[in-house]
Amino acid sequence: MNELTDQFLEGLTPAEIAEIVDQLDELDPDNALLGAGYRQSNQTEKKETGTFDREALLEYLEEHARSIPDKEDYMPYVAGQKRGKVFKKEMRKQTYNALEPDIEDALKEIDGVDLSELAEILGEATIQSHVELGAKGYSMGDDAGLKRIYRPDYRDPIVKPDEPELNPADIEEDLRRVQNQDETMTIVNWNNLRDTPITTILALFDALGYNRYVREVSIANTRANDSVALSITKCLEENTVLEKLNVESNFISAKPMQELVHQSCQSKTLSELRLDNQRNKYGETTENLFCDSLLNGAGVVTKFGYSWKCPGPRSRSQHILMKSFDKSTRQKRQNNS
Repeated sequence: MNELTDQFLEGLTPAEIAEIVDQLDELDPDNALLGAGYRQSNQTEKKETGTFDREALLEYLEEHARSIPDKEDYMPYVAGQKRGKVFKKEMRKQTYNALEPDIEDALKEIDGVDLSELAEILGEATIQSHVELGAKGYSMGDDAGLKRIYRPDYRDPIVKPDEPELNPADIEEDLRRVQNQDETMTIVNWNNLRDTPITTILALFDALGYNRYVREVSIANTRANDSVALSITKCLEENTVLEKLNVESNFISAKPMQELVHQSCQSKTLSELRLDNQRNKYGETTENLFCDSLLNGAGVVTKFGYSWKCPGPRSRSQHILMKSFDKSTRQKRQNNS
């Protein structure tokens, strides 16, 4: 190969050799990473055919476009007339499952409450009588009996009768015992007593301000409002024995709740606070203030019942509560030893 190269170079004139050297100074034919224009000289040069006239080119393109005939429509356009298939939304009809004749006869004498319980046992939707279906606009004969069952996807909401409160607490008696410093009264549970007057709840926390025996208080779902929250805050400033407080499912807004949480965290005895499911939803600013109260408080609160909406305050609160829990655990271990 070298001999052929030497013979080729010997046959070149000094001018040709100088031209090759000049080209190699600018090009690198062995570098595969370069584009083709940088690996060899331009071999596509030719003389110009004329000057470029932009206006003439545009006129030519427009004349050429006009010379092409338009495609004819299969159906001529008429204003306001729909062409093609018109889409129609099909409404699903309400369907029912028929009962057997012997089951219909057995169910004729059962009232609505027992029917609902029976339907739950059978895993069916609510069974409705012909009178109830007629009241809802369904045309059925007077002697049709119970022939239909609502499908679960189409059933109407069940109107439950007013049930008595499950909480048997006597609020007047509880309030009297708290006000009289009854030593046996250590837990006040007024959960779900929605008809409790606000003034009675305010009187309870006024009495708890000086009471020295009550350890737990729960007023969840009692329609407590901002005035109750302010009364609780004032109570916590004076109370030194309360350990658990539950104010879930009420109507306390952000600002009073911030003050309540702050004072709760300052308490040296309150270890559990529950305030979730308020009618007024709290944002990131309020949740950050909750975290500040937990961080700068006495460090006694180890259970904080609240569903955090923002990821930042959620992570921060978990870290703070974990440190408080570890601290309280060490203190209890030291006291026991």
